[in-house]
Amino acid sequence: MEHWTQQDCEKRYVEGEEITLKELVDLSKVPLSTLKKWCAKGNWKTARSNFQRQLTQQTREKTIEKTSDRLSDELSELTLEHIEAYRICRLIASIKGKHALKKLEAAFPASDEESDDPIAAEFAETRKSEALKAIDVSVLNFLSLVIDRSVRGERLAAGLDYENLNKAMATIEQAGMQAVVKDNALLTKLVTAQARQER
Repeated sequence: MEHWTQQDCEKRYVEGEEITLKELVDLSKVPLSTLKKWCAKGNWKTARSNFQRQLTQQTREKTIEKTSDRLSDELSELTLEHIEAYRICRLIASIKGKHALKKLEAAFPASDEESDDPIAAEFAETRKSEALKAIDVSVLNFLSLVIDRSVRGERLAAGLDYENLNKAMATIEQAGMQAVVKDNALLTKLVTAQARQER
């Protein structure tokens, strides 16, 4: 079997699994004295230490990157589940609210005009009174709170932290950025809608 070259021996010693010079003699068929000279002259021990450190750092970085990607995927999935849970709560509350509204509309039909017939008028008033008694105001309040909380939750889970356009603009400017609105009509609508909300 042929002797290894100096480069082969150095590569195996520096980049391979940790090995002693005596073990390298058996693999390379190069005399120990020669290996010791090459090792000292080429500073193989420092090169091996540096190579191992670099390899460990690369492994750590890849592990962090993979972990970060996995956590990012899990967080995205969790955010989507969070948004969906809020959306479901909002829809259920909205359906229940619409059901209560239909009950009220049935009790107060648009065709109910002031009747000259006292019996018909009394019957209509009784029907309206019973419809109002059947609707629990605390339930309507609860549904309203659920819808409000759900809308806020959906917005926050989606990363839309701001209800107030001025607050959002101030945050953008504090970050050293500038908001550009290409559609002036859209900006006018947003400002008008916000002004209505603030009243």
